[in-house]
Amino acid sequence: MVPAARPLPLATQAVDRLIEALTRRTGLAPESAPAARARSFAAALPTDRLAAALLDLDAGRRSHDVDALLDHSTNRETYFFRDRRQLLLLERELSGMVRAASLPREITLWSAGCASGEEAYTLAVLGLRVLAGSGLATLTADGDVRFAGGWSLRVLGTDISADAIRRAGAPHFRAGPVAAFRDPSPGNLTHFRAVDGGFVPLPAVRRCVRFAVANILDGAPPGAPFDVVSCRNVLFYFAEAQRRRALSVLAAGTAEGGRLMFGSTDSGPDDPAFVPRHHEGAVVHARRA
Repeated sequence: MVPAARPLPLATQAVDRLIEALTRRTGLAPESAPAARARSFAAALPTDRLAAALLDLDAGRRSHDVDALLDHSTNRETYFFRDRRQLLLLERELSGMVRAASLPREITLWSAGCASGEEAYTLAVLGLRVLAGSGLATLTADGDVRFAGGWSLRVLGTDISADAIRRAGAPHFRAGPVAAFRDPSPGNLTHFRAVDGGFVPLPAVRRCVRFAVANILDGAPPGAPFDVVSCRNVLFYFAEAQRRRALSVLAAGTAEGGRLMFGSTDSGPDDPAFVPRHHEGAVVHARRA
């Protein structure tokens, strides 16, 4: 006779329920590495805090422990100018979009899952380069930017982690093999200033970028649709149903004639409204006008 399975300890049941709620909220696959990190954190919580965190998650409330769970469940592997070939392709595509614009306007970019800001600031640098190369923006002597009449640049960085967004809003980035600046060559540092052993974005970059705590699964943020939407190396960790939901949100957040960009670990949209643009192994997806 096979002995009956012993019931799980109450604490283990509470952790399981909390991680189930977390993965529903974030879209993470339960077996993913970020979900495993969150489980380790949850397992160390006292029973009363586990129960409170579960109630807060189910109600959509933020708390210290909920924020900590979300922090543990995010991937912080990010750095400036990541995947240079893809960025060069995006810069070329954005240059074409600017040249084709019939009237001066604001160029808008959304970095979804921006972590501590490196991706969003990279997009701002790229946008400033495009506008400067078209004669529509000039970097001033004090590090600020002057736009030609009617032109401007706006970059929004969003992340589900409140701690990541706080750090993005007070940027100070280190250089090194595993730091934010992995290739601190002079060309990469044009829009940054050396401060206290690291680098901070110049006012020209800071004034174009703002950050907000947001969950991709909740829909596109205010200001959508955007000329460029970038969500790199995020959806790889999602369960399939939530990945499809996130893809639909990102697609809806991309303006007609805009560009949608994913990381090398992610698959692009299965949507006839988007056409992949390839160059030297890199790809961005152009939304039909």
